[in-house]
Amino acid sequence: MVETRDDPPQVEDGSLLARFKPLSQRGWSEVWQGPLLLAGLAVFILGLYHAAPTQTVHDFAGRLDDIEHLLNASKGEEAMEVINQLQPYLPEMEPKDVGRFWQYSGDARHMRLRVASLVPLRTDAAQSFRQLIVACYAKAQEAGRVLPPASIRRLAQAYAELHRTKDAVALIDQFEFPWQRCNLLRDLIQQQLNRDDHGDLDTLTSLTQRFQDELRAELDPQRRRQQAIWIARLEAVILRSHGDIDGAIGLLLRRLQQLDIDSEDRNDLAPLYILLAQAYQAAGGMDDARRYFETAHRMLDERDGLMAQVLTGLAQLTLAEPGDQGVSPAMQMFSQVIEDFPSEDVATDALVGRADCYARQESWSQAIEDFGRAIAATVRMPSNASERKGLLVRTVRTHVMRCVERKQFEEALNLLSLLRPLYPGAMPTGLLLDFAQVEHKLADQLADRAAALDPRHPGLSQTSEQVKAARDMALRQAANHYERAAMAYQDHARRVSAVDDAAYASSLWNAADSFDKAQRWEQAIIAFEQFVTTRKEDSQQLSARERLARSYMADSQYEAAAKLIESLVGDHPNSPQAVASMVPLARCYMATNKEPQAEQTLLAVTENHPAITPDSQPYREALLELGKLYAKLGDNDPAYFPRAIERLETALQRYGDRNDVDSATIDFLLGDTYRKSVAQLDKAIRETQDAERVEALVVERNRRLQRAQECFDDVLTRLDSFPPESLTDLERVRLRNALFYRAHAAFDRGDYELAIDYYDQAARRCVNEPASLIALVQIVNARCELGQFDEARIANRHARDQLKRLPDEAFANDPALPMTRKQWEDWLRWTGELDAQTKP
Repeated sequence: MVETRDDPPQVEDGSLLARFKPLSQRGWSEVWQGPLLLAGLAVFILGLYHAAPTQTVHDFAGRLDDIEHLLNASKGEEAMEVINQLQPYLPEMEPKDVGRFWQYSGDARHMRLRVASLVPLRTDAAQSFRQLIVACYAKAQEAGRVLPPASIRRLAQAYAELHRTKDAVALIDQFEFPWQRCNLLRDLIQQQLNRDDHGDLDTLTSLTQRFQDELRAELDPQRRRQQAIWIARLEAVILRSHGDIDGAIGLLLRRLQQLDIDSEDRNDLAPLYILLAQAYQAAGGMDDARRYFETAHRMLDERDGLMAQVLTGLAQLTLAEPGDQGVSPAMQMFSQVIEDFPSEDVATDALVGRADCYARQESWSQAIEDFGRAIAATVRMPSNASERKGLLVRTVRTHVMRCVERKQFEEALNLLSLLRPLYPGAMPTGLLLDFAQVEHKLADQLADRAAALDPRHPGLSQTSEQVKAARDMALRQAANHYERAAMAYQDHARRVSAVDDAAYASSLWNAADSFDKAQRWEQAIIAFEQFVTTRKEDSQQLSARERLARSYMADSQYEAAAKLIESLVGDHPNSPQAVASMVPLARCYMATNKEPQAEQTLLAVTENHPAITPDSQPYREALLELGKLYAKLGDNDPAYFPRAIERLETALQRYGDRNDVDSATIDFLLGDTYRKSVAQLDKAIRETQDAERVEALVVERNRRLQRAQECFDDVLTRLDSFPPESLTDLERVRLRNALFYRAHAAFDRGDYELAIDYYDQAARRCVNEPASLIALVQIVNARCELGQFDEARIANRHARDQLKRLPDEAFANDPALPMTRKQWEDWLRWTGELDAQTKP
């Protein structure tokens, strides 16, 4: 337990009690600590004072002065940075500083808006920005700020861009001097003219009238003259932009007379003379236009920017003169404008003019370069975009039509393609149709070029491989252009369907036709179906049904094609479309294993059809198809072979011109049919007991084999006349098989010497193919039939060596290999006999 005491402790001198003695009783040694404590306390209090938070005093007026200096230096971005730093402190500002802050905010934002790279002028974002500018100035006025003339002018410009013209006009009276009011009116008028529709005519008339009123109040004669010239120019531009060229000419003639009286120095009237010349040029008064351009030329210094308009106008007039004599001087003037005045707006027109000159000289690369530069400038700079776009489209389309007339379709398409950037959205229907037609014509030209590139033509300087590659390339390019033409036609048909029925029908048909030629069967079917469905009374209805059926066939939709053709033939049996569809109908039946219907259809064509003659293409196709059909049926029923032979012999007699590539096809089919038909005779010979009958059958058998041999001879003669690499895959197979079938026919007739010769030729030509084995085997068999066993043994070794070299896959991969079971059996039989003869 801690003990406590109420009484102070008793201590000696120098103890705690001694410290409380009166100062007068103490020495320095006893009191020196006191001043030291007081000094420490003072230092402590001073530290607390400096450590305590203090209220910062901002220099808002100074910072606003900084913003004003930045704005006067046109540094809008830097000004906005300071404005953004100050905005959190608005509640601490005095009203006068708040007013300045919001005025400068409006000024800085207006300055930023004029930098097109930051905010494009004609966008929703720009309009929102202008709303913000108006709001800034409104807050400045709410804070009691009286806007200076420059800010009032900016506010009026924002109102005008927001189409609040009445609010903008209401600000005019806030200006003290007429020249200030005129400057604002100039802004409002110019903004109206910069609109896509060149402004509302009533609004423009009201603004120009107000400008004239303010101009009369102007006391400074020089300033009044400058403004009078400006308003005269603007009035003429307004009249021209709204189609009143005669009115513009009349106004300029009056104003020039009025202004000419007021000054001895007439050179400041050059802009009006230029406008007058341009108006006469637009009205077709070329002589007057040239005279006034030359007048302006005399007034201007050679380095004056207006000289670019004069030179461009004179160049355009020179180029418009009849003949080609003006092309060279016009090009020189256009080039002078482009080189000496590149920043002038009219330099773009000079680019169009020089491109026109290059195109007239067929210097396409330079023409396309200049057209491209002009189009890029037009897209980049919206001023006068509508008129310049019209000039560009007119000039380019003129050369497109010239190229089309000269069949320079690639150049025409290149020129048209230049115009695409002018229409980032939907292209005008007329231009869209131009694209479709040029694409289609170019595709036709490429298809014709491919057809002319026949690798079998002996007069070509290139090798057949080069010709074939060029032909294949032309065909691929043609297909691509057909497809693009089809899509353009389809788009055009869709866009004009409600306004131009004839154009709709034409483009829909051309779209279907182009898809068909591009081998885009699904799209062709859709387009032809649309035509058939929507154009029931159209004169091309039957043709559309026929083409639709062929598209179905190309897409392997044989049932749908047959049904459509049956309807067409049933409704209009003697129409050209029905006649042309008969053979395709038979092919549809054959593709769907309906041979009886196919036969009936083909017989209807070849037997007294009222609208078909033997000289017609349908008859020729039907006769050949009937022979092929009977030959196919003969594989199962040999009774059909004579019918096939009859039709194919007739086809060969009528259409077997040796200069016709199809004759090789007819020869092969006929020879193959003769060859196959022998099996029926062999069976009859084996089964007949009547010797006289057997003799007659043998004669007929040998005749057919001889005829087959002749047909295969003709096949070889025809196909061997072409370069090997020019043959199709089917023709190569037929050429190879004809070699062997010809030899087989000689062998089966018993003409073994001839057969050996034919097989030897086949073996040499097919030395690296499995087919060579057949020739070697048949040589063995023929030698044995002739009793030439020594030669047969040699040939047999060759055949066995060849068999060893050939893998089994070689036979599996060649289903068309012309070697029968009997030939294999004969080889095995003779091999056994030859082996037996060599044993001791």
